Amino acid sequence: GKIVGRRARAGPMQRDSHGLLRSLSCPAKAKERQHATKSFLSATAAHNITALRQLALEAGAELGGTRARDRLGCSAYHIVEESGHFTPAERLEARRQVRELPRLVGAADAVRQSCGFGLSLRTKGRDGQTQRAMMNLADIVATKESVCQAVFKNPTVLRVPSNSAGQAVAALTANLKSEELALRAVTQNPRLLHCSEAQLAKVLPVLVHLLGSEEEAAYVAVGRPELLEVEKPQQIKDSLQMIYSCLGSMNDAMWLVVQTLVPPSVKVTARPWRHEALVGEYFRVQGARVEDRPVYRKPLSSMAKFGPKARDTYLTFRGPSPEATANGAKGHWQFTTSYNRMRQRRASTTSLSSAAPPQDEVLGEAPCSRNSPDQAAPGSWAFLATEPSGRGLVEDPWAEVTDAGRRHSAPLLATPPQQIWRCFNQLREMLGPAWREASSSGAPKRGSEFIGCTRRGDPC
Repeated sequence: GKIVGRRARAGPMQRDSHGLLRSLSCPAKAKERQHATKSFLSATAAHNITALRQLALEAGAELGGTRARDRLGCSAYHIVEESGHFTPAERLEARRQVRELPRLVGAADAVRQSCGFGLSLRTKGRDGQTQRAMMNLADIVATKESVCQAVFKNPTVLRVPSNSAGQAVAALTANLKSEELALRAVTQNPRLLHCSEAQLAKVLPVLVHLLGSEEEAAYVAVGRPELLEVEKPQQIKDSLQMIYSCLGSMNDAMWLVVQTLVPPSVKVTARPWRHEALVGEYFRVQGARVEDRPVYRKPLSSMAKFGPKARDTYLTFRGPSPEATANGAKGHWQFTTSYNRMRQRRASTTSLSSAAPPQDEVLGEAPCSRNSPDQAAPGSWAFLATEPSGRGLVEDPWAEVTDAGRRHSAPLLATPPQQIWRCFNQLREMLGPAWREASSSGAPKRGSEFIGCTRRGDPC
């Protein structure tokens, strides 16, 4: 009964070849877009929002016309309205995507075709508002295509008033020294467009100086926007100096700061039935430290479906060799199942010796030298080939590591120095923390560990 109703409302069914022959505009282009359009309709019926957006915004799938119909003659909107397996929330999201995508594609085409003299105001309604908002944002940056890609990833950036958005993007571009990096930060967190130009100009240079790169500063601004609300940027420097005074080592002070900036857990996603042993949520191992980076672990309990073959999986960092570092090589975040804290500590203490550090089994990796694996570029992850004939690592553009969304702890850089000193004194009185190994000057040695309770035989 449902199929008959769909066919009756959609009209007589037409063959795809007839539709292509009757096309009067670019028949060759129509043939190229035919596969993307069919995939778009299949993704709509399966409620695959990610594939639906990529096919419409990147692959050039047709969103209207005689060819944008399935074998029953139904358009994407009819498929959404008549699909009985959608939940109310899924139906609402699919309906919003089907209505929003043609508006975004039309606005992007108008921006690309404009010559810098502004858009015609003949277009009215929501389509005209979207076009004018995108044009106002395109007038701020140098490349219009980067604005289109940013809006495609997060259309909510168009809801910010053009004046405040222009000032925020200009301030981010000036302090991060990269227009692409500024647009990427705005796409990931549109709330940055509400920040004042003076506040961004005061805080961002301090973060770049302390963290060592513009990329790390942009990542912190996106994930920890409360640091941008600090009234006096000098407080950030004073907090780091106070942590250094407590620990006696700037390396360990930065390690504690990084622990409050990286996510407590990350989520690994991929296509269905791919890398099942690796996808899932990884939690940060408390106190684990490999080359000044945290260690994430996927517990054995989350892999019970594998039975006796289940094992813990870790996400660790592996830095390049000194020779490769001199040539500008990057480190790698890698999946491994043989992480051992004692082995890693022993490897870090003997890295300057002639003996090579132990190597772990690598199941996948991505080139990235940042402080957390969720900062790796999308599409850069490579995994061991599962086919019998395959060898080595094979890139998977669909695999991604993102923040799992769990609550972060308060950043130490936003904590007043007096509070840090007070808390450290209380911990020292209660627990008696001491360095396991200390040099003659009192500073910790390389590979030493900060402990809270000394035991018999512990060198102090």
